[in-house]
Amino acid sequence: MASPINNPLHGVTLGSVVHSSVGTVFKGSVLNINVSKMVEQEGSDVYMSGQSSYVYKDRMNEGSFGVSGSYGVSGISQFKSSLAAYAGNAVAQSSKSITVDYSATSVAGVQYIDFENLNVGSFLESLNDSTKSVCSDVLTAYNNVIEAAGNLDVDILSALKHPSDYQDFIELVNIWVAQSNDFSRLHGDGIVVGVTWGAIGCVQMNMTAQDKANSWQYGGEANFSYANPAASINVKTTYAGSNSSNDAKVDVDCKSFWAGSKLEELTNKWCGEFIGKSYQALADVDVVTKAPSMTIKDTPKIPDFVKPLENPTLIEKVGKIKDLEGLEVLAKAQAYEQAKAKAKAKDKTLTLTEFLNQTDEPSNTSGISKTIRNIKGNNVNTLASEEKIESKRDVEHHSLQELSRSASVLSATADSVDTSSSGFLNIQGCVPLGVWIANWADIFPWLARGFYNNVEDFKEIESLQLRVMVQDFLTLSKIYYIAESCGITEIARKDTSKPSIKSGYLADAFANGAAKLQKPNADMHEVYKELGKDAGAIYSLWNEVGFLRNCELGLGLIKGDKSVSEKLTGTSERQSYSLVSCPFDFESANYHAFSDFYSLLPLITPDQDIWIFGPEQGGLSSIYDNEVVFSKPNEKIKYLSFDYDKTLKVLSAQDGKVTCYPIPFSAAEGDIEWKGMSVSSNVSSQKGLLKNLTDLQESLNGLNAWSFSSSNWPTDWTPNKPYNQQDIPKHYIGLIDEIDTII
Repeated sequence: MASPINNPLHGVTLGSVVHSSVGTVFKGSVLNINVSKMVEQEGSDVYMSGQSSYVYKDRMNEGSFGVSGSYGVSGISQFKSSLAAYAGNAVAQSSKSITVDYSATSVAGVQYIDFENLNVGSFLESLNDSTKSVCSDVLTAYNNVIEAAGNLDVDILSALKHPSDYQDFIELVNIWVAQSNDFSRLHGDGIVVGVTWGAIGCVQMNMTAQDKANSWQYGGEANFSYANPAASINVKTTYAGSNSSNDAKVDVDCKSFWAGSKLEELTNKWCGEFIGKSYQALADVDVVTKAPSMTIKDTPKIPDFVKPLENPTLIEKVGKIKDLEGLEVLAKAQAYEQAKAKAKAKDKTLTLTEFLNQTDEPSNTSGISKTIRNIKGNNVNTLASEEKIESKRDVEHHSLQELSRSASVLSATADSVDTSSSGFLNIQGCVPLGVWIANWADIFPWLARGFYNNVEDFKEIESLQLRVMVQDFLTLSKIYYIAESCGITEIARKDTSKPSIKSGYLADAFANGAAKLQKPNADMHEVYKELGKDAGAIYSLWNEVGFLRNCELGLGLIKGDKSVSEKLTGTSERQSYSLVSCPFDFESANYHAFSDFYSLLPLITPDQDIWIFGPEQGGLSSIYDNEVVFSKPNEKIKYLSFDYDKTLKVLSAQDGKVTCYPIPFSAAEGDIEWKGMSVSSNVSSQKGLLKNLTDLQESLNGLNAWSFSSSNWPTDWTPNKPYNQQDIPKHYIGLIDEIDTII
């Protein structure tokens, strides 16, 4: 079994620097001295993730870990970070297997830099020599600018507006901007100032049908469960539905994984409850409730806080900063250089006056609004190329997606990376579950800079496209496995000179593609090409008709006011069902009305026809006033071909007399008995993703198009004044929700 634990924060520690211009990439810690404290915290969470066609529950069918929060120095970098913050593990193992992960996260403590016992000079002394030296050079350049400004006959802004009249001063400003940019290039945009330490344990259960024909039954009598977060879900419900039999011929394999040795023993004990037991013995077991107490009782110990000794030369440099007058103007000067570079990349020019006028405009987050709409409506075009909306330096922010892909998957005995021999950095037995990041400019005022907050209209983001394509491929593999099980083993071509296509081959192609998409450095466009012409043509139409992703519980068929009900007469090759009155009303969106009726599935052919099949055998071949017929394919059978309406988001046939409506998961909420299984688990049903985006939009909407680090510094600041922890803005990224009561 592949490890389900792929922690994108693996190896991050206090003082790790963060580069956001090429993705949120963490580098080694720059702390030389322990200026931190550890606060005891206890808490654990146990949950399910992985695959199930019969259970809707948060985190199911969308990967092992979703990541909260985002980091970036611009609105667009935070936006892309929000989209990419996802470490997935939802790939089908084979056509006969499902894998479910029962995971526990446990918090041991929160370590943070004790800023309130530090000032800018003492914290600078706590950094390693390289970081301290480059930062000190920027300070020297900053002091030179401020000193020269004192000799001007105008204020700094006026001098910047008339560069030809103040060339020597402008040269000093340019030197400071260049050195500040060098610092960002070498030591990142921010630093990790807090870490939630803990551990992760996982029991992975792989269930494989002994008979492939029994792996993908659709319709029938199995119940689908829409479970609330606290609901108890046993093994058989997860595998085959809430009223399924305990006698299914299924092989079960269990294995434990952990990250952070503080949960090693408890995780192995938990897994030991299930190893070697048969499906019959496990069918009624709720694995989550069998977990022992997964709380870490012993908070890690770190050395005592050390007050750094200040260097007299450095004290003198810092002491030259009498106040922060002029800081805002210099922050705008640095931001102006960014804005000019962006304009130049678009073959445009930008004057300082034009830029200053832009800074007072409200932020534009229309791009986030559009993306939220596209996600909710499942309208993400995975085959569109991303528009280059930033300069080359800012063009792609894969954020944690990039990090989680490049990080090696943790083994069953993985522990935190030993990044330093210093005891305050290597927290034995624990891994980071969440981190707080502060921008350097909010710690050292002479690194002043501007932040561009607009997220305007543009084309698709690759990291979002990737997430959608993974879920698409999983859905399509499931559909074609079900089609094969329903008797549509081959799909004939319109051109009779071409051979029929096996449904199992198409299912395997999509399952293989889903696996490839989650490998490190996967190229989604190459993976799409490798599907082959037949599966590629199918996916092209699936992506075009985006609303088919809404078929979470299949399709509800309506002819007149009737839908598919009781089974009538039939043979092994042809089965008819009655059409009876159904209270579904499209305008009311009462999709729960389909709970008493059979739901169906779409089947796209390599010729890009859309057929309907289910509930148990064959495709829809005939429909009458009171009866509908499903038949297995043969030379005499012709399936009804359905048209799609992207406005109404429905499929229709027979000149609109027959309509199929995608059924959402919400139709099964409450105590409704729902026959059948889920098919599509799309990004619109991933609540964590939408929450990340809405939270980000709310934070950006309160800002102007540009904001400046100078606004985060109090007007009465002096170099000797200790930091105030609450005055330092921080960004949180984590596998668990933020603990917001400490820093």
